[in-house]
Amino acid sequence: MRIAVSTSLFAGLPHKSVEFLEESLKHTPPKVTSPVYPPYYLWIYKGVDELLFLGDVEAAKNSNTMAANCADTYPENDRFNSKAVAQRRRQTVKFLEENPDSRAAQIGAWSQILSNANSQEMIEQVLAQIQALGGEVYFDSDGNLRVRVPEWID
Repeated sequence: MRIAVSTSLFAGLPHKSVEFLEESLKHTPPKVTSPVYPPYYLWIYKGVDELLFLGDVEAAKNSNTMAANCADTYPENDRFNSKAVAQRRRQTVKFLEENPDSRAAQIGAWSQILSNANSQEMIEQVLAQIQALGGEVYFDSDGNLRVRVPEWID
């Protein structure tokens, strides 16, 4: 799943990333027991690429809807909190319907990439994008990096 982030950020090929994800999704059942992440994360990452790099809001809404539908097939209280993921994906779709050009949505997409950043270079690039959009970056009391969307945005 990291191929989406690395292909989009480092190779500058978001179209290729979406193409790889689409091909993977054709061969991945919606519900699989995985040692790492459930397959609905493929839909989530596809939606991030579509929104963030391609600016395709309609495709991003569709991918988030598919992620929500897949996440809903998992049992309550599974270790991935799939029901909560489904709810957040539906909130994302609703938000995109109401705010298709929203900087808040872009900050959220960059935050998703930040959570998977695996190099200092990627972290710095993502933080710069978040801050350029008006997002606030800070450390919480436990020393964890956090991102906040100020109320004045959108």
